[in-house]
Amino acid sequence: MTDTVIDTGNEPETGVTPRTSSRRPPVRLLVLGALVAVSAVVVALLGWQSLSDRRAQDARDQALAAARTDSEVVLSYTPRTLDSDLARAHQLISGEFSAKFDQLASSVVEPATKQVGLATTAKVVRAAVIDANPEQMHALLYISQTSTSTSQPQPKTTANQVKVTMTKARGQWLISEMQPL
Repeated sequence: MTDTVIDTGNEPETGVTPRTSSRRPPVRLLVLGALVAVSAVVVALLGWQSLSDRRAQDARDQALAAARTDSEVVLSYTPRTLDSDLARAHQLISGEFSAKFDQLASSVVEPATKQVGLATTAKVVRAAVIDANPEQMHALLYISQTSTSTSQPQPKTTANQVKVTMTKARGQWLISEMQPL
């Protein structure tokens, strides 16, 4: 009789049981999931910050543009159109500055314009933002003002520096303070 060996395909026992699927995900998947979550939060925060910065820059640009054009209107007038010039200027101002402007217009601008034919045209030649937030902006304006009068028909140009505060009110940027420097 010969001995025959039959291969049953069974491996010898080593005392190690084969790994079966466990109920907990491997550590690598947990780490990967945490990294994905953190990355998503970082991307969302950066996107929000970018949008916020862009809105602040847009507000700053709009306020500075309004400061330039509105200051030119407020500081320009002629004897022939004084009433309409002051009415247009009044639409561009707000807050306590409105009362100051009315007082200046009635005590200085109107008498000088009517008595000596004073006409003034203002042109902002440079403008810079001092500080700004979405509701208020402070700017420094360099203004060239050209004036004539009946006693001095030759145009006289002066350079002025003005600190202007723009405040968002009634859905638009309005001058809430104007201070010569």
